[in-house]
Amino acid sequence: MLKWLLIVAINGQFTECNKEAKPMKNIKMISPKQVGRKVRAQFLAGILVVVPVIIAILILVWLFNYIDNLAQPVAKSLLGRTIPGLGFAIVSLSLHKH
Repeated sequence: MLKWLLIVAINGQFTECNKEAKPMKNIKMISPKQVGRKVRAQFLAGILVVVPVIIAILILVWLFNYIDNLAQPVAKSLLGRTIPGLGFAIVSLSLHKH
């Protein structure tokens, strides 16, 4: 059997306890091959979540800039100046409509 050493601090003094290790019950051992499969599955699951989020963010940024480039000349002709964030406001309001 395996032995293990436990050093315990009691009232500032260290004591050693030599105890025999008891076998663990209900512990499932997995092979390195299974670990590789599990890591690969977790990695692919993460990719399947992250990639669509990144694509959605890129599309929204493109849409903000596109609408902003269309709206800024109109704002400049009407108000005499550009309005920062106008594209963001227009897209946000149009997406917020039910």
